[in-house]
Amino acid sequence: MPLLLLAALGAGFLGCKRRDDVTHKDVLHQEVKQETASVGIESPEPPITPHFPGWVLMDEKAFSFYAPPDMKSLPVQGVDSFVGEYHGDSITLHFDYGRFSNPLENRDGTGVSEYSSQVELIGGKNAKVVSLHSYGEKLVGVYFPSAGGEGIRLTVTATGKTPSDYETAKTIFRTIQFPHR
Repeated sequence: MPLLLLAALGAGFLGCKRRDDVTHKDVLHQEVKQETASVGIESPEPPITPHFPGWVLMDEKAFSFYAPPDMKSLPVQGVDSFVGEYHGDSITLHFDYGRFSNPLENRDGTGVSEYSSQVELIGGKNAKVVSLHSYGEKLVGVYFPSAGGEGIRLTVTATGKTPSDYETAKTIFRTIQFPHR
Protein backbone atom coordinates (compact mmCIF):
# COMPACT_ATOMS: atom_id res chain seq x y z
CA MET A 1 0.00 0.00 0.00
CA PRO A 2 2.74 2.59 0.77
CA LEU A 3 4.18 2.03 -2.73
CA LEU A 4 0.78 2.82 -4.28
CA LEU A 5 0.52 6.02 -2.21
CA LEU A 6 4.04 7.06 -3.23
CA ALA A 7 3.22 6.40 -6.88
CA ALA A 8 0.06 8.48 -6.62
CA LEU A 9 1.94 11.39 -5.02
CA GLY A 10 5.22 10.91 -6.89
CA ALA A 11 4.58 13.53 -9.55
CA GLY A 12 4.19 16.17 -6.84
CA PHE A 13 7.38 15.12 -5.07
CA LEU A 14 9.30 15.39 -8.32
CA GLY A 15 8.00 18.91 -8.98
CA CYS A 16 5.66 17.76 -11.73
CA LYS A 17 2.05 18.83 -11.97
CA ARG A 18 -0.85 16.48 -12.26
CA ARG A 19 -3.21 17.30 -15.12
CA ASP A 20 -5.79 18.73 -12.71
CA ASP A 21 -3.13 21.02 -11.16
CA VAL A 22 -2.40 22.79 -14.45
CA THR A 23 -3.76 26.34 -14.26
CA HIS A 24 -5.04 28.74 -16.88
CA LYS A 25 -1.77 30.68 -16.40
CA ASP A 26 0.30 27.54 -17.17
CA VAL A 27 -1.61 26.98 -20.41
CA LEU A 28 -1.39 30.66 -21.41
CA HIS A 29 2.33 30.78 -20.59
CA GLN A 30 3.00 27.69 -22.71
CA GLU A 31 1.00 29.10 -25.66
CA VAL A 32 2.84 32.45 -25.54
CA LYS A 33 6.19 30.68 -25.17
CA GLN A 34 5.48 28.55 -28.26
CA GLU A 35 4.30 31.55 -30.31
CA THR A 36 7.25 33.76 -29.36
CA ALA A 37 9.76 30.94 -29.88
CA SER A 38 8.53 30.50 -33.45
CA VAL A 39 9.53 34.10 -34.24
CA GLY A 40 12.76 34.07 -32.22
CA ILE A 41 11.55 36.13 -29.24
CA GLU A 42 12.22 34.91 -25.72
CA SER A 43 9.45 35.70 -23.27
CA PRO A 44 10.27 34.95 -19.61
CA GLU A 45 6.74 35.63 -18.39
CA PRO A 46 3.84 36.44 -20.72
CA PRO A 47 1.55 39.37 -20.08
CA ILE A 48 -1.66 37.96 -18.72
CA THR A 49 -4.94 39.22 -20.06
CA PRO A 50 -7.12 36.53 -18.57
CA HIS A 51 -10.69 36.14 -19.33
CA PHE A 52 -11.57 34.05 -16.34
CA PRO A 53 -15.28 33.41 -16.42
CA GLY A 54 -17.01 36.47 -15.05
CA TRP A 55 -13.91 38.53 -14.28
CA VAL A 56 -14.36 42.24 -14.92
CA LEU A 57 -11.96 44.84 -16.30
CA MET A 58 -11.28 47.59 -13.74
CA ASP A 59 -10.03 50.65 -15.64
CA GLU A 60 -8.31 53.22 -13.46
CA LYS A 61 -7.06 55.17 -16.54
CA ALA A 62 -3.41 55.14 -15.34
CA PHE A 63 -3.58 51.32 -15.26
CA SER A 64 -6.15 48.57 -15.49
CA PHE A 65 -6.63 45.06 -14.13
CA TYR A 66 -9.09 42.20 -14.10
CA ALA A 67 -10.87 41.15 -10.91
CA PRO A 68 -13.65 38.80 -9.79
CA PRO A 69 -17.13 40.28 -10.25
CA ASP A 70 -17.73 40.66 -6.50
CA MET A 71 -14.98 43.33 -6.26
CA LYS A 72 -16.53 46.79 -5.99
CA SER A 73 -14.76 50.14 -5.93
CA LEU A 74 -15.12 52.25 -2.79
CA PRO A 75 -14.47 55.99 -2.73
CA VAL A 76 -11.28 56.99 -0.92
CA GLN A 77 -9.35 60.26 -0.82
CA GLY A 78 -5.60 60.39 -1.28
CA VAL A 79 -3.32 63.12 0.03
CA ASP A 80 -0.44 63.12 -2.44
CA SER A 81 -1.34 60.22 -4.77
CA PHE A 82 -4.14 58.67 -6.77
CA VAL A 83 -5.48 55.97 -4.44
CA GLY A 84 -8.26 53.43 -4.64
CA GLU A 85 -9.87 50.59 -2.78
CA TYR A 86 -11.87 47.56 -3.86
CA HIS A 87 -13.80 45.21 -1.60
CA GLY A 88 -15.04 41.75 -2.45
CA ASP A 89 -16.60 38.93 -0.50
CA SER A 90 -13.23 37.82 0.85
CA ILE A 91 -10.54 40.09 -0.67
CA THR A 92 -9.78 43.75 -0.02
CA LEU A 93 -7.45 45.49 -2.45
CA HIS A 94 -5.80 48.93 -2.10
CA PHE A 95 -3.70 50.85 -4.61
CA ASP A 96 -1.48 53.92 -4.44
CA TYR A 97 -0.30 55.46 -7.72
CA GLY A 98 2.13 58.35 -7.27
CA ARG A 99 5.59 59.49 -6.25
CA PHE A 100 5.36 58.20 -2.67
CA SER A 101 3.96 54.70 -3.19
CA ASN A 102 5.22 52.16 -0.64
CA PRO A 103 8.11 50.06 -2.09
CA LEU A 104 7.06 47.08 0.08
CA GLU A 105 10.53 46.64 1.54
CA ASN A 106 11.34 44.50 4.55
CA ARG A 107 12.68 46.88 7.18
CA ASP A 108 13.68 45.97 10.73
CA GLY A 109 11.38 47.27 13.44
CA THR A 110 8.26 47.41 11.26
CA GLY A 111 6.57 44.30 12.64
CA VAL A 112 7.11 42.40 9.39
CA SER A 113 7.72 38.66 9.50
CA GLU A 114 7.71 35.86 6.92
CA TYR A 115 8.67 38.29 4.14
CA SER A 116 9.26 36.98 0.63
CA SER A 117 9.52 38.76 -2.70
CA GLN A 118 10.22 38.00 -6.33
CA VAL A 119 10.72 40.23 -9.35
CA GLU A 120 8.40 39.64 -12.30
CA LEU A 121 7.52 41.31 -15.57
CA ILE A 122 3.89 42.44 -15.35
CA GLY A 123 2.19 44.59 -17.93
CA GLY A 124 5.53 45.11 -19.63
CA LYS A 125 7.10 46.61 -16.49
CA ASN A 126 9.35 45.29 -13.75
CA ALA A 127 7.41 44.55 -10.60
CA LYS A 128 8.15 43.15 -7.16
CA VAL A 129 5.52 40.69 -5.87
CA VAL A 130 5.59 40.40 -2.08
CA SER A 131 4.05 38.19 0.61
CA LEU A 132 4.42 39.09 4.28
CA HIS A 133 2.91 39.07 7.73
CA SER A 134 2.71 42.40 9.52
CA TYR A 135 1.50 42.57 13.10
CA GLY A 136 -0.25 39.22 12.67
CA GLU A 137 -2.02 40.08 9.41
CA LYS A 138 -1.06 38.47 6.10
CA LEU A 139 -0.65 40.78 3.14
CA VAL A 140 0.34 40.32 -0.49
CA GLY A 141 1.34 43.16 -2.74
CA VAL A 142 2.97 44.26 -5.94
CA TYR A 143 5.22 47.29 -6.41
CA PHE A 144 6.08 48.92 -9.74
CA PRO A 145 9.04 51.30 -9.29
CA SER A 146 8.32 52.89 -12.67
CA ALA A 147 4.60 52.94 -13.45
CA GLY A 148 4.10 56.18 -15.30
CA GLY A 149 5.83 59.49 -15.81
CA GLU A 150 9.05 60.44 -14.08
CA GLY A 151 9.07 59.13 -10.51
CA ILE A 152 5.53 57.72 -10.64
CA ARG A 153 5.16 54.37 -8.88
CA LEU A 154 2.34 51.95 -8.21
CA THR A 155 1.75 49.80 -5.15
CA VAL A 156 -1.21 47.43 -4.92
CA THR A 157 -1.82 45.41 -1.75
CA ALA A 158 -4.45 42.87 -0.80
CA THR A 159 -5.70 41.01 2.24
CA GLY A 160 -7.94 37.98 2.26
CA LYS A 161 -9.51 35.32 4.42
CA THR A 162 -8.03 32.12 2.97
CA PRO A 163 -4.82 30.98 1.24
CA SER A 164 -6.85 30.77 -1.97
CA ASP A 165 -7.74 34.47 -1.63
CA TYR A 166 -4.04 35.38 -1.61
CA GLU A 167 -3.43 33.36 -4.77
CA THR A 168 -6.41 35.11 -6.40
CA ALA A 169 -4.96 38.48 -5.36
CA LYS A 170 -1.62 37.60 -6.99
CA THR A 171 -3.50 36.59 -10.14
CA ILE A 172 -5.22 39.99 -10.09
CA PHE A 173 -1.79 41.66 -9.78
CA ARG A 174 -0.52 39.76 -12.81
CA THR A 175 -3.35 41.16 -14.96
CA ILE A 176 -2.25 44.78 -14.42
CA GLN A 177 -1.71 46.62 -17.70
CA PHE A 178 -0.53 50.15 -18.41
CA PRO A 179 -1.73 52.27 -21.33
CA HIS A 180 0.74 52.77 -24.16
CA ARG A 181 1.86 56.39 -24.22
